[in-house]
Amino acid sequence: MTAPMRIGVTTTADAVDRLVEPLVAAGFVPVILPCIRIDPAREEVLRRLRVAASTADWVFATSARALRLTWPDGAMPPTRVAAVGDSTAGAAEALGGDVTLVGDGGAADLARRLAPHLAGAVVVYPAARGADPETAAILEDGGARVVTEAAYVTVPIAPDHHPVDGVVFGSPSAVAGWRLSRPLTDLAVVAAMGPTTAAALAAEGRPADIVPDPPRLDLIVAALAAAAERTPA
Repeated sequence: MTAPMRIGVTTTADAVDRLVEPLVAAGFVPVILPCIRIDPAREEVLRRLRVAASTADWVFATSARALRLTWPDGAMPPTRVAAVGDSTAGAAEALGGDVTLVGDGGAADLARRLAPHLAGAVVVYPAARGADPETAAILEDGGARVVTEAAYVTVPIAPDHHPVDGVVFGSPSAVAGWRLSRPLTDLAVVAAMGPTTAAALAAEGRPADIVPDPPRLDLIVAALAAAAERTPA
């Protein structure tokens, strides 16, 4: 293409920089099109998670957002943290957490790595509402008592109609939000962050062109760059 591809970024404003900067570096034009809203859990729910984590053996962290909402004052206890991805690990460290294990795949992959070391352990898992129950089940199968509650809920919202050539979807909720106001059929390239989001796209009749394994942003950007090179001018 003679003009740079315009790539829609569907996450919330507090998380766009993680994708916008590498997209710009790769020669794309990011278009901010939030498709989700984050509603934190009630304070009593977050307080229960904090109290449980203070005496737990592990905090199982799958997102920086869940950690920041649970510990908004930055006072994580010195409990060992198993984190999904460098971004989540960095957030845990910034909040005072003791990051002991970092996975470069999804939540279930990290749970499988941790499970052999969990006999009799207590694991606190601040999750998003609707998180895949497989992760907690894997931890429990390893012998852990898992304390998990939803630290937040992701609510689909309709994006505006700025034109884009492709879109990166980070969750099934973002796919649902997009469909509130826009079709998927007119997109040249669609990327999904992980198999669950890919399944949501397939259910809408527009299978993802890009599903990185492991689910990492740098792999999405690299795949988008390859797709742009194949797109005729």
